[in-house]
Amino acid sequence: MKKLSIFFAALFTTFSFALLDVQNSHSVDPQVAIELDAQMEILVNALNASDGTALSSLMGSNATDAVKEIPMRLKGNKIEYIIGNPSYESLDNQQIKSTWKVSSTSTGINGNVSITGLSHNAVFEKQGNDWRIVDGSFDPTSLAGF
Repeated sequence: MKKLSIFFAALFTTFSFALLDVQNSHSVDPQVAIELDAQMEILVNALNASDGTALSSLMGSNATDAVKEIPMRLKGNKIEYIIGNPSYESLDNQQIKSTWKVSSTSTGINGNVSITGLSHNAVFEKQGNDWRIVDGSFDPTSLAGF
């Protein structure tokens, strides 16, 4: 009986912490999610069109060097980049991290490269009225060796 009581106490504690974690999750305002969805659509379309100019338009003034280099590596290479539904996590009042699963096919110096289920992300920062990418790991060109 004592073992059963300990089991239920442990189960209740685990459930309580899980519930507390869900209640403390950093969800974003629905309007912000709509704005970020629009930015994600531009990101995916720019990658699929190998459009470095459109991709550069999403970059923040303080974007990391690694993020700033992605548009230069596209160079018209063939990429098929498909994402699952992104999730959004508020990092602070000005930054939100978007995470998604990707399916991608690329052709580069390493030949044809396909990936499925890899997790990619981007950190968006509010700059003026727009959300701009300042950090992240969403570079499909690194996999194909562009």
